[in-house]
Amino acid sequence: MSSFVAFGHSHVVALARGFDEMLAEPDHPNGGFHYLHDARFVPNLTDEGGRDRLNPDLRRLVDEVGSGSVILSIAGNEHNVLSILQTFQKFDFVLGERPELPLEPGAEVFPEAMVRETLRDWLDDGFRLLAAFRAATSAPMAQLEAPPPLPRAHVLAHPGELLPDPASRDKLSPEIFRYKVWRVQAGLYREVCGKCGITYVPVFPDMVDGNGMLAAPFHGKDATHANAAFGRRMMMEAFHLLGTQ
Repeated sequence: MSSFVAFGHSHVVALARGFDEMLAEPDHPNGGFHYLHDARFVPNLTDEGGRDRLNPDLRRLVDEVGSGSVILSIAGNEHNVLSILQTFQKFDFVLGERPELPLEPGAEVFPEAMVRETLRDWLDDGFRLLAAFRAATSAPMAQLEAPPPLPRAHVLAHPGELLPDPASRDKLSPEIFRYKVWRVQAGLYREVCGKCGITYVPVFPDMVDGNGMLAAPFHGKDATHANAAFGRRMMMEAFHLLGTQ
């Protein structure tokens, strides 16, 4: 039976729940999940001579997997935080990978590079953590893509901390804009994983609806997260790509 160890921030919950559904199947991989906000692992990185290294407890768990694989779900909600509202000036941009997507009428159009570099700054801690995991082991390793944004109706029904002020909900950004920001974030993660030698596991096309939002069968119970069905499919694909099954 193959082994793995998984680490992540909030999106790892869906992955763990999805894996739980696999336990009744024969020859499933053997492994466990670890939440990176757990007090044992905070801070996730330590400074050793000006270089980032994993928290010692994280290093120990990585070492224990031996020749198994490491599965990561690092950060991933930054696109939601940055795109959910446009409280001041409406803006939009042309997404290079989908230039045919419409622009919001009346919005000021900025370069995609501006969005990319803003996201890059927000994602820097996650990128450093990915690099530290990669430096800690030669084991096969994958980063799983964060789910796309959830539809407007779902967000409004489950606003939570994402939309704490009811008065701000009429400023919810258009779905196409939120999709574009998610794709820019995905591109940055894919780029960093490629440089680090980490397998990048993208969301399946059928997990995305016609407006670029997370498809209904995969909705979680809040404004930003997916469910166990999403987690199961992503874990199965990670196992396949890493040769864990």
